[in-house]
Amino acid sequence: MPKSKPGYYAVKVGHKPGIYLSWDECYAQIKGFSQSKSRKFFSKEEAEKYLKSEETRREISEDHRINKLRVWIDGSTFGNGSKNPRSGIGVFWGDNDPRNLSERIPGIQTNNRAHIYAVIRALEVCREGEKMLEIMTDSMYLINTYESWFDKWKKNGWVTAGKEPAKNKDLIVRMNELIEARSGPVQMVFVGNRKCDHAYKQADRLAKLGSLK
Repeated sequence: MPKSKPGYYAVKVGHKPGIYLSWDECYAQIKGFSQSKSRKFFSKEEAEKYLKSEETRREISEDHRINKLRVWIDGSTFGNGSKNPRSGIGVFWGDNDPRNLSERIPGIQTNNRAHIYAVIRALEVCREGEKMLEIMTDSMYLINTYESWFDKWKKNGWVTAGKEPAKNKDLIVRMNELIEARSGPVQMVFVGNRKCDHAYKQADRLAKLGSLK
């Protein structure tokens, strides 16, 4: 995500909660802070609403926090900007885990669609629906879609605040259906400074391989 892209970074849990105008300022408040919570929004009103909310979109109990799963996902597009881009996904549960996936996405080939499709595939192969599932991602588009935009777009007939048709409706609806079908909650977690972690590197590697299939 380009640091120069405008937005409002809301830190709900961190060294100093509040709204910041750059990722660097936001990162300074969550760096080294255990269980930090932050989100990026494109309007100040949304950021303020997030800070005032008591919990995320789906309430998470302490039992679920203890008994949880974690999966790392990524999307990669080869030839982005060309006439024939190729997008792949990486889903990484752990070393030698049979649920790990490296696939080319169907249909329109974009990074945003790849990230949503990666979540879909992760949910489809996860058989432990009663547990909390943390989905580790570097896509703020995915996080904002899940936390903020889905309900608004659905209510407004899949039209954005800019009066444009919401993109990727087919995948977003499918993702939400799978999430709602679970008894355990789902939480999207921004990887931030954890891109050097072994798990994220593996998800990235699998996504790049998927884009070449």
